[in-house]
Amino acid sequence: MSTLENSFDGDNVDQEGTVGKFKDLEADLKREKCRAKSNFTKAKNKVLFLIDQQEKTDHREIQEACIKMDDRMDSAMDVMTNLSELYARNKEKQ
Repeated sequence: MSTLENSFDGDNVDQEGTVGKFKDLEADLKREKCRAKSNFTKAKNKVLFLIDQQEKTDHREIQEACIKMDDRMDSAMDVMTNLSELYARNKEKQ
């Protein structure tokens, strides 16, 4: 779990109730989302490259790249879920 995920427990946003805190957390989550999606895209492109080079690539290497891609997809989805929850909590308050 990332630092931003730890800072977003929902109660923080509800107790503070300030637009500034929401905007800061939103900006942090958006930056983390950008990094996570970029890491996923790099991993996906690596898998595609390895598959394209079938005669030169070991099956084990492709499997490891797929596992890495899956992990990075999970990380990206976690960040996007946190961002979605932040938006939902903010909408409830309005």
